[in-house]
Amino acid sequence: MGRLRSLFFFCMTFLLALTLGMAVGFMAGRFSRPAGKGKTAQPLAPLFPEATAWLEQQLLGHEKEEEEEEEERKPQMRITGIVDIQPELRKRLKPTDTLFLIVTLVGDTVPLAVKRVQPVELPLIYTVGPEDQMIVDKPFEGLVTVKARVDRDGQANSPKPDDMTGQSAGTYSIPARGVHILIDTLVTGKKG
Repeated sequence: MGRLRSLFFFCMTFLLALTLGMAVGFMAGRFSRPAGKGKTAQPLAPLFPEATAWLEQQLLGHEKEEEEEEEERKPQMRITGIVDIQPELRKRLKPTDTLFLIVTLVGDTVPLAVKRVQPVELPLIYTVGPEDQMIVDKPFEGLVTVKARVDRDGQANSPKPDDMTGQSAGTYSIPARGVHILIDTLVTGKKG
């Protein structure tokens, strides 16, 4: 009885695979009507257009699901961590301050990515990713340092007196987690 059942399931699976294969072949135009001398072959119309359309939709949906699953398996090209501030600098925070998280490739002077956060509420769990890149065509990868700056005027250019800064301890390879930054330095000097 077990062999008979196995044979039955094998035959049914084979017939289903053959039917699906033929349907896919019709959709892709692989089967065609023979052409006469000097004429090109014309694809045959599918026997069941509704079934073919449904099958095509199922196959496309399955391919999309596979692509989404593959994207989920890839490591997220992001940098995550926590930014905090030393207690003596915390009292200097103002509601109008802006926090900039600046990711720079080691050996480069132009930031790879900059994230702007306002209002500044520290400690802050942050994520910097490709959506924060300065140059979109450049890959978001490599060995980087991450700096944080509480900025008084909201401009991302160089730090000015009364801004507060901090930097990651060391370098990190993207993707990276646990890139913690302590804002511990008050920028001094002449204003303006």
